[in-house]
Amino acid sequence: MLYLIPPALSLLSIAILWLALPHANEFRRPSRYRRGVVLTALGCTVLWVAPLCLYLTVSDWHLRNLLVLVILVIPFGMIGGGLYKISKANNSPSDDMWDNIFGA
Repeated sequence: MLYLIPPALSLLSIAILWLALPHANEFRRPSRYRRGVVLTALGCTVLWVAPLCLYLTVSDWHLRNLLVLVILVIPFGMIGGGLYKISKANNSPSDDMWDNIFGA
């Protein structure tokens, strides 16, 4: 049953892009919304691709199991960052405290 996870995550990524991107013009900052949607969909794809590449390239199972924990931080960070960008897509520039402080 675990063999269904990669196609399911790939279909989820395609569904996120297909359903969310047409709504970008409803936000004040459509480019930030688009970046958030793409980052979230890419994070869902990397969630299964990165461990698969790791398991195919590293043969030592002790090192592989340690590295998989490190590698899984990347896609979860991408998903979280994408959701953060989506949540901030409707803010005006004066509403973004962090953008005003750090100039991002």
